[in-house]
Amino acid sequence: MDLRSLSPEFRSKLKEVQTIASRATRQETHGDYEQAFSLYVDSVQKYLYLIRTLQDGSLKEQLKAISSKLLNRAERIKSSRPQLSLRAPVRDRTSSEEQDVVLQRSQKINGLSFHPWSPSHLNPVNDPSHPSQLASIQPALSPAQKQAFLEWKSMKEANPSLEVYKSDALDPTDIVQDIVTDCSLIAAFSVLINHAKHFQSQLHTECLYPKGPDGFPEGSTDGIYRVKLFLNGTERQTLRISRFVSLKSFNDLECISLRKHGMIFSLR
Repeated sequence: MDLRSLSPEFRSKLKEVQTIASRATRQETHGDYEQAFSLYVDSVQKYLYLIRTLQDGSLKEQLKAISSKLLNRAERIKSSRPQLSLRAPVRDRTSSEEQDVVLQRSQKINGLSFHPWSPSHLNPVNDPSHPSQLASIQPALSPAQKQAFLEWKSMKEANPSLEVYKSDALDPTDIVQDIVTDCSLIAAFSVLINHAKHFQSQLHTECLYPKGPDGFPEGSTDGIYRVKLFLNGTERQTLRISRFVSLKSFNDLECISLRKHGMIFSLR
């Protein structure tokens, strides 16, 4: 089991659960089956928490196999000694494991999943879901958009001079609204742009990744831009925006854009 690529925090938690499992085995050997059962169940719960946080598929399978063996030991004690008063350990609802369960349960909103933000979202090479993300990133088009639709094209292909972001270029009066129902979105973005101009804030860009050394959005190497928002108790990846834009005629954009400054909003 190669742990060198794992964070110090993960290695510490793994060592803790391994210690609990070892204690369970010792208690079983010494005949203290009630304590052994409690420790086995505790170690299984902690292993399941670690498994949920892992990206490495092979390591995840190794930990699943270990937790399965520990669970079998607990079940064997319970089935072979029905006379014992066996209880699972009292759960600490303030523990990181219990809090993680709550955050996982609350990620589903209106049928959509908003997963907790992970460093892997900024490192697509190590993100196992990256290929499927690219395949499903394009949003559905409305009937009117479908009638005018020509093709999907990357921003750079649509216009090589386009920039992802330029701090001094944004102006609400430059925004071109392509769809009439986008009015509330345009109004909100106009307010954020003006707030940034007057107060040097980053309300309109703070949530958009990846970022450059200056803290502002930069071009994405994997073609996906991610939006991080605080939602239901934690920071979550709420949107994935593709670098591909829809065209309704030769280089005629079918999305919100700017009439000047060579910039584009890939919002539909």
